Amino acid sequence: MSEIATQLPPLAEAPAMARHVLAEFVAEALPREMLEDAALLTSEVVTNSVQHAGLSTGEGIGIELVLSDDSLRVSVTDPGPGFEPDVDAPALEPEMGGWGLALVDRVSDRWGVIRNRPNVVWFELDRRTTIT
Repeated sequence: MSEIATQLPPLAEAPAMARHVLAEFVAEALPREMLEDAALLTSEVVTNSVQHAGLSTGEGIGIELVLSDDSLRVSVTDPGPGFEPDVDAPALEPEMGGWGLALVDRVSDRWGVIRNRPNVVWFELDRRTTIT
């Protein structure tokens, strides 16, 4: 098992920075499709922190990645006010947003929210082996 943790600034560039950290961390360890799913979900969760946590420039968004033989776990933390997860159908107009947690719910194998200070949104993707 390997893991890494870092802090990101609460800026619009944070999702791209998180994807970069993810790509560097897993390198060649994951199949392309799993890396793409992980990058999408990581972007969505970090974007939620940037947009909804109300962070000042002195506060950070934490990201922790844990890669085991069985799964990849991504945890995103922030000191924002927290929220009750709602994965009901988002707005019909994609430009209105609201797809983040719905995507996490549909694509990840497991996910959850820990409401505390800091708040944590985490998800896991199983490393499936293909049988040929």
